[in-house]
Amino acid sequence: MQTQAVSQKNDAMLRNTLFGNVGFTLISLLLFLFASQAVADLMGISYRWVLVVLGLGFIPFAGFVFWVASSRTMNTQMAKIVIALDFGWVLLSYGYLIWAWSDLMIAGRWFVFIQAEAVFLFGLFQYLGLRRLR
Repeated sequence: MQTQAVSQKNDAMLRNTLFGNVGFTLISLLLFLFASQAVADLMGISYRWVLVVLGLGFIPFAGFVFWVASSRTMNTQMAKIVIALDFGWVLLSYGYLIWAWSDLMIAGRWFVFIQAEAVFLFGLFQYLGLRRLR
């Protein structure tokens, strides 16, 4: 009985973090789709269409993460894919910061940095939740 409760608790950490990831992704999606001009102005970029494309790209990602989080039995391979995608996003965000540093306003730099760190934390806690399952 005790082993089963620990297993459910460990599974809950991963699931809850995945659901948090979905929530953060949906907020980002709405922000990028419906306030893309405001975000572009904040960042100091003139290509708001990129934010709209990113927002649209969040739709399948959010659906995939929701599917992984809500499945009856946790599919660890799919959870690993989510973690890899999150860490890939972080690397791309830092690459973008380096590439576009002089083009971004200070608020834009902070915006990219903070969202990258948030995604990093989701990836980290998902990884820790996955490790607890072993």
